[in-house]
Amino acid sequence: MPEMYLYRCSQDVILETMERYGGSFVQQLARLFRLGDERNRQRLAETFSDYFQQYDKMTDHIKARRIHFEVPRDVPGSRSEDQG
Repeated sequence: MPEMYLYRCSQDVILETMERYGGSFVQQLARLFRLGDERNRQRLAETFSDYFQQYDKMTDHIKARRIHFEVPRDVPGSRSEDQG
C-alpha cells in the first residue's frame, strides 16, 4: 500500500476502522501512522500494507451495511418515532 489514495475508502476512515476494530497492534499502527511524517507514513504503509488493505475492505463492508440497514428517523413506525 504505497499510496493510501489507491484504496476505496479515505485514509482517515480506514484509520478510524483500525482504531475501533483492530487489535492492540493494529490500533497502535493507526496511531503511529497519524503521528508520522510523510516518510515514516510511507514506510509504515509499505511494511504493513496487508493490514491497511484488510481494513480498507472492512471499512467498505461496514459502510455498505450501514447504508443498507439504516432506517430514516422520520419513517412511520421507526423506533425513534415509537419512543417519542
